[in-house]
Amino acid sequence: MVKVDGNLTQNENLADIAGLQVAFSAYRKYRLTSSKDELKAERRIPGLVLTLEQAYFLTVAQAYCANISPMGYVFLLEMDEHTPHPERYTHATLSVIPS
Repeated sequence: MVKVDGNLTQNENLADIAGLQVAFSAYRKYRLTSSKDELKAERRIPGLVLTLEQAYFLTVAQAYCANISPMGYVFLLEMDEHTPHPERYTHATLSVIPS
């Protein structure tokens, strides 16, 4: 189990959640106001059958991908005001994903 200092990361966690909420809301608005032809023209990932919302969150996840050493990970836990990437993505998106 990873222990993250919530006092250190709280502001950035809230910023991540707010940013994802605004971006996802804008994406949903775009989808509601787009024509069927425009939505069909959205790029799909060959070989993957995903809804547009699933593809959106896959794209968001890519922004959090990082190759980090164990020592770098420990540094992030102790010194950085950002939650390490895997936990950062998981917690931020769980706060945004529609139920």
